[in-house]
Amino acid sequence: MIVIVMLGGMATHRQLRAPAALGAWLKRLIASKLREGMFDEYVGEYRFAARPDLVVRILREGSALVSYGGGQRAVLASLDDDTLVATEFDGEGRFQRDRSGHVVRFVYYEFGARLGIATKTTANRGASPPSNQA
Repeated sequence: MIVIVMLGGMATHRQLRAPAALGAWLKRLIASKLREGMFDEYVGEYRFAARPDLVVRILREGSALVSYGGGQRAVLASLDDDTLVATEFDGEGRFQRDRSGHVVRFVYYEFGARLGIATKTTANRGASPPSNQA
């Protein structure tokens, strides 16, 4: 199996023999990019206009980028410049930017179906999860 991953506009690839090897290799690759601060711009709190009670928080936890929302914690991975995916289930956020290049919202998809748009409300740089989401 050959895997191609896009990080920061640069493609990298690796031939892997088993899905378990993919998980370990991808985690190491993402961790190295997180150390460089590449994903810091996604950190913050997001709210869905259609469901204002649903808050999604994206945080750095050491070398991991994680989200908390709807009672779930998900480790996030990036497969292109403006898309984050949950590693445990089929959830995908396609991020949008303002004219200055700042992340302002994401469109959320599960199994290819568009489920809503969440707007960034704060740039929370804290490392602790919300108390009701842990």
